[in-house]
Amino acid sequence: MTLAVLMLLGVNVYIAAVGAAIIGFCVSYLFLGKQRRDLATTIDRYRNQKVRDDDNDVENEALDRVDPDVQ
Repeated sequence: MTLAVLMLLGVNVYIAAVGAAIIGFCVSYLFLGKQRRDLATTIDRYRNQKVRDDDNDVENEALDRVDPDVQ
């Protein structure tokens, strides 16, 4: 919608596309803060969990056999 408005105002197509992307980013940053925090918390909790299942262990062992120097 922003792109269409900018193009109707006579702005160059490429500048209108960049401007619409910037405006979209700013609006989402301002109004979707709670969702962004919730997602960051979920990702952090997932990455720092200490519980591992058998599938993770099998995958890690397979990767270690391929290249044991990779951490």
